[in-house]
Formats: sequence, C-alpha cells, structure tokens
Amino acid sequence: MRDDLQRALFALAKEIEGRGAKVAVTVIPGEQDKKIGFDDFVVAHGLDAFKKLNRIPLKHQSLKRHLKWWEAREEKKKSDDDSLQGQGLNLTDPEPWPDSVNGVELLSSIAAAFRRFVVLPPHADIVQALWCLHAHSG
Repeated sequence: MRDDLQRALFALAKEIEGRGAKVAVTVIPGEQDKKIGFDDFVVAHGLDAFKKLNRIPLKHQSLKRHLKWWEAREEKKKSDDDSLQGQGLNLTDPEPWPDSVNGVELLSSIAAAFRRFVVLPPHADIVQALWCLHAHSG
C-alpha cells in the first residue's frame, strides 16, 4: 500500500482510538498485483473469509512507522489553530443574487426543509425560516 494511503489510514485509526475505541487494521491480500478492497474481497470470498483475515494493532511495526509523521502532523495542526487564536475574521461581502426572488416561495421552501428534516412544535418551521432569512440578508 502506498505511504500516503497508509498515513491516511493511520491518522483515521488514531482519531478513532482517541475517542476510546480499540483499533486493529485488517490486511486484505491482493491477487496477482491487483488491488482488492473490502467489497471485492467479500464478493469473491465471503464475509466469513473476511472475518478470518489477519488484523494488526496500531502498535505493529508496519503501522507504527507512521507515528512520528502523525505526531508532527498533530503538532502542526495545533500550532496552526493556536496561531489564529484572537485574530479577527475577514469576510468579503457576498455577491447579490442576479435575479429577483419571490420571498413567499423562498420562505415556504425553507420552512418545508425544516419540516422535512426536523421535528418542531407548530409554526416553528416558519420562525426558523424567518430567522434564516434575517441572518442571511444584508
């Protein structure tokens, strides 16, 4: 597997581990220099065969070799976050919509989206739609 993919896998595993999970990586064997993923393997060999594959912990040498890279990445993320602390946010003025908008249709559409995805008390969808219009109009 390519180093960049292994590093991405290691970073994901460390993130999951940091949230309290026990993480092990399943090694899926390739077939004659052909890349094979989880779905390809399961279709070809079945889920029971997948369950029998070797799993390696993050402390295994093949993954542990990415630890210094990951620690440096985390340190850089932290310093990047800290360097922005206390600085103002510079926003640009938005481009006005080129066409006129029917306000009733817009509010109705926003309220309908709230009704579709959120359980709200009566008329709260309208209140939320009005708040969105207020917050995003200039």
